[in-house]
Amino acid sequence: MGGRVGQRYDRRMYLLVVAGIGGIVVAALAGTWLLWSGTSYFLALVCLAGVVLIAGALVGLMQATNRQVALFFDAVRNDDFSQRYPETAAGSFAARLYVDMNRITGLFAANRHELEEKRLYYESIIRVLTHEMRNSITPISSLSADLLAHADEASVAKRKKDCRLFIRRRRTCRLSSTRITASPTCPTLNRRW
Repeated sequence: MGGRVGQRYDRRMYLLVVAGIGGIVVAALAGTWLLWSGTSYFLALVCLAGVVLIAGALVGLMQATNRQVALFFDAVRNDDFSQRYPETAAGSFAARLYVDMNRITGLFAANRHELEEKRLYYESIIRVLTHEMRNSITPISSLSADLLAHADEASVAKRKKDCRLFIRRRRTCRLSSTRITASPTCPTLNRRW
């Protein structure tokens, strides 16, 4: 059915353009014959005016339709679905085209509204989940911070004690033939003397 509608639009516009071009050709030929035969210069001038009027009407029709179609595509490109097109336009081609453009714009607007509702729904779910995760993680992070603070105090004291012990052992080992080469808890003393 979509192909038939497109053919109907094409046929109406095609017939309108062919009739306009045919009118231009007939008026031009009649005006030319009237001028060459010298029958009536006034009627030749009327034929010339007819050619200009028909051409102007065709150009005006095409510009009006093209302007509305360009506005439609600009609105779609810019996500502006508030644009409405006159459904009572002159000519059934333009009226039907505008009815379909309004229908398409309405569908886009409904789709955009639905997507916006889904986005808001998912944002609220994410907000609730984030809140619940933070509530679950807060006690854990608080306890781990306390453990790290106490662990650091204990490990610093233990390292100092180990370093002192290592220095004593190293001094006593220099006097003997035994060598101590590394300390697992005192990395600053792990260098060659």
